[in-house]
Amino acid sequence: MKERPLVKSLAPEQSADAALGILSHFRVQFYDCLYTRADALFELTDALLCADA
Repeated sequence: MKERPLVKSLAPEQSADAALGILSHFRVQFYDCLYTRADALFELTDALLCADA
């Protein structure tokens, strides 16, 4: 069974709306992978990814 990639690549001509849709889908899938304390873990991941350092 071949697994589908978690994130699709975008062709240059695709719009920003398509990119945001893919990002939204990724975020939902990631959140669904978190079981215990999903809200806290999701917020921690978001904070780490948005940090300057």
